[in-house]
Amino acid sequence: MSRGGLLIVDPVENTTVSNGSEIVQYNQTKFSQSPTLNDAITEAASTKTTQQRDLAGQDVQRIESVAEAYNASTGGFLVSKNETVVRVSLGYEL
Repeated sequence: MSRGGLLIVDPVENTTVSNGSEIVQYNQTKFSQSPTLNDAITEAASTKTTQQRDLAGQDVQRIESVAEAYNASTGGFLVSKNETVVRVSLGYEL
């Protein structure tokens, strides 16, 4: 049985990225493979507020596969959508 988790999508005020991580350009086709992630990014980018979503195991796997497609870490990767950068972080249930 796969474990669930928590998705946090934070708008990033200062887009100069100090830790040197790449900023992923939002791609509707790739992100729509994970509707929960897609919705959270869209909402965070448009409202400029932090979004949190409780995730079932299947949602966690979908988000991991989107991150994998970009070779990004689920511990926190940056996505640019509509000139707004958000940090996507995935926490796991123990």
